[in-house]
Amino acid sequence: MAGRADPATLRSQVQQVMREFGTAAAPPHASSGSEDDRFVFIVGMPRSGTTLTEQIIGAHPLADACGERPDVALIVRHLPLQCPAGSPAWPQLASSLTQAQLIESCRRYAESPSAQAVPGALRLLDKEPLNFQHLGLIQMMFPRARIIWCRRDPRDVAVSIFSENFAPGETLATSLEGIGHYINLQDRLMRHWIATSRLPIHQVQYEILVSAAEQEARRLVEFLGLPWDSACLEFQGSRGGVQTPSRWQVKQPVHSRSVGRWLNYREHLAPLLEVLEPASY
Repeated sequence: MAGRADPATLRSQVQQVMREFGTAAAPPHASSGSEDDRFVFIVGMPRSGTTLTEQIIGAHPLADACGERPDVALIVRHLPLQCPAGSPAWPQLASSLTQAQLIESCRRYAESPSAQAVPGALRLLDKEPLNFQHLGLIQMMFPRARIIWCRRDPRDVAVSIFSENFAPGETLATSLEGIGHYINLQDRLMRHWIATSRLPIHQVQYEILVSAAEQEARRLVEFLGLPWDSACLEFQGSRGGVQTPSRWQVKQPVHSRSVGRWLNYREHLAPLLEVLEPASY
């Protein structure tokens, strides 16, 4: 890790997104993209159960786990380059996107090399957790997409993030205080999407998932409009690899040993506990 956390900048970015994609009563953006209903976006904090959720669903014969796809973030970066000089940056740019720009963005996403779907897959899973920042654009691109929000005790999330080696640019993971601010803002933005988005959003609580795996797996499969298949409970031998910090855990049977892990470190967590907002629990 390198650099200091900058929660003020992230807070400003979240506020801009919430203003651009306002209240449920606000008129929707005029343009819309593709009617493709295969895409499922698994979002939340890193280390919140996104990989486990993806592997359970990805074991279904009609679903395919595509991993942490970078494509939505790349499209966000690319869109201003398609606009005239002097155009606003994202997300202010959203209200002026044309139908042609949206269709091109949908094409870029659907035809990306990272979309390696198996033949016949009805659901394609994108488990880039930080896509929670871009659900407004995802709604514009794929109004029939489905969203799964993975949630976990924020104290366990923070301890897990702090003990992993993330990319040097992930400066918010360099301090417990920074992680706490990030969790708060993620929770605030996801609650905004629940209140305003036209996309269906299904919440998965990690602690329930690991203690009642079949019950939660059935709820996930039902949410995705697929028939139940017992393969979802045998994901350890499913196709595809995992390249995230969870790569060893998903090869084991579902267990609850990581629940409450933060208690082992509570005397060191004051910087985190001082900033966590009650709503994030």
